[in-house]
Amino acid sequence: MTEPGLSAHAQRAAALAREFMKDANPMNDELARQDPLNVKLPPSAKAAGEVNHEFGDEMAALARACPA
Repeated sequence: MTEPGLSAHAQRAAALAREFMKDANPMNDELARQDPLNVKLPPSAKAAGEVNHEFGDEMAALARACPA
């Protein structure tokens, strides 16, 4: 990472990936306990979704800075 700003995006993306995995476990546990015929998104799904969105933003910033 030699381009200015790339390191910050890469580090933030890594932190968000860790946070998503931490949030995904409770979400999956809550979903597994639900009645399969009456599934509703648990509150933990919103948290995981927000982190996933931020992760996507960071990855998009990296993709723009490092085109293939």
